[in-house]
Amino acid sequence: MKKNITFLAITFLFLARSYAQDTLPYTLEVLEGTYKNLEKPTIITNGPWDDFDEGLFEFPIGFDFTIFGSSTINQLRIGGGLPEALAAYNEADGTYFLIAPCYGDLVSSFDTTTLGFYPLSYETTGAPGERIFKQEWRHVGFYNDDSGVSFINFQVWLYEATGVIEYHYGPSYLTESVSFLYDDGGPIVGLISGLDQLEDTYQIGLLLSGDPASPTLLNPPPEGDPVFLTGQPADGTIYRFTPTVTIGTNDIPESLPLGLYPVPATHSVTLEIGDDLIDKGYQITDITGRVILEKTQLSSKTIDISTLRPGVYFVRLTNGGTMVGVGRFNKL
Repeated sequence: MKKNITFLAITFLFLARSYAQDTLPYTLEVLEGTYKNLEKPTIITNGPWDDFDEGLFEFPIGFDFTIFGSSTINQLRIGGGLPEALAAYNEADGTYFLIAPCYGDLVSSFDTTTLGFYPLSYETTGAPGERIFKQEWRHVGFYNDDSGVSFINFQVWLYEATGVIEYHYGPSYLTESVSFLYDDGGPIVGLISGLDQLEDTYQIGLLLSGDPASPTLLNPPPEGDPVFLTGQPADGTIYRFTPTVTIGTNDIPESLPLGLYPVPATHSVTLEIGDDLIDKGYQITDITGRVILEKTQLSSKTIDISTLRPGVYFVRLTNGGTMVGVGRFNKL
């Protein structure tokens, strides 16, 4: 059954715009990685799906996730008139959110190996404080594909420690033009906050436009037609939305500040610590909380960072597994 996508089409005309362009709640990075299917997922759909107007599927995140700087959510869902997008609701402030990694007229596809339909699934990995929620759309097809063989793969990742949201794109096979399969020219990709389903308005809208290899983050998008990418993101593409209102590991407790210099740095950073801490261990993590470098013992107060890619990092000084200091630096 052909879906009625009038609601999202109207929503993405951007009838309400209250967020200033110079204070975007997220920045965008386009990265490359190796796409992998989830290892031990929990299956949500056990059969074919097409129109989510009647069905409602819920994905428990497994932790409280901070979105758009202040609101907290603990589950995502598909359905209730919002097909092909993940919706979330904060009961405390009554705010609806929309997480749209690849909005289009998508349908489930048949797996000839298992003689069943590819499912939608999720899993949460990592230790408390550093968990990652991963939701997967595996081998999904298109309503408009008469051949029935076109497919795409993508995932949504939410990072507990930092509030980072990532869209991961996997292998795709498109027998028709992307414009034909997606109706609007390409997938609609982005984040929406303050969604009002009755009034067809929103408070904050961040959507990607143009070349999927180098998209532009628009807020607010221009008046007129819905904003979309001109093609399908390539296998291994990652869109990373990093909050500009920092949370988690970015919020360094007042009792654990770790001074370091220079900031920003190019080749090394020097820790402002006493000689009694030189024998302690340390970690360097990136903005997502991923450990990039770890040593059981400092050899000096200066740490070589010349091999790190440009970005934001944290130095965590540890003593027997207990964190005794956290410092932040930018690598140029």
